[in-house]
Amino acid sequence: GTLLRATQTAIKRDVPVLGINVGHIGFLVESELDGLQEACQRLKRDEFTVEPRMMLDVELANGRMESALNDVVISRGGYARLIALRASVGREVIGRYVADGLIVSTPTGSTGYSLSAGGPIICPEVECVTLSPICPHSLQHRPVIANADQTVTIELDCDPEQTAQLDVDGRMVGMLSGRELVTIRRSQTVTRLVRFGSHSFFQRIRAKLTEWSC
Repeated sequence: GTLLRATQTAIKRDVPVLGINVGHIGFLVESELDGLQEACQRLKRDEFTVEPRMMLDVELANGRMESALNDVVISRGGYARLIALRASVGREVIGRYVADGLIVSTPTGSTGYSLSAGGPIICPEVECVTLSPICPHSLQHRPVIANADQTVTIELDCDPEQTAQLDVDGRMVGMLSGRELVTIRRSQTVTRLVRFGSHSFFQRIRAKLTEWSC
């Protein structure tokens, strides 16, 4: 979560981010802690590239705006029962989910919570949005991939007294009440990650996700 928080500061200053792993999986990071000195030398010698990653803009019913690099999650939070969510892509309703929640993720976020919920791993060059239900109460509901330029609308389709929790990149940003809408669309802003070219996306998958499963 540290890198996700750092990107919020980086995009405001229009600077790229170099991730150094001091934790566990570190899927987005470029170097381990013991390689920090070498990483700094490569930066100094301009031996790096900058990789853009698409982001999402999240608009709440009250007009509040948030941005996400990984995902937007609407979940039941502390509510004891399942919640009902109606999801639309563009003008078309794609489904009504009775579930623990729904994850709307970018390709960057496809290796995070969405993956744990059964979503696909998506190469970051493929610009799209994935909708992954969390423990749906139906065998018919499966992850859906939408064009990145389509607007996703999520409605809490339940009684007004029922609430749901809204998280953006792991940050709780508010509570939703019945019939409240959340609008998600591709952002004009991108996160820029420093890359040294030492590992491809699929090499990271093999290394990091195999490590995760051990």
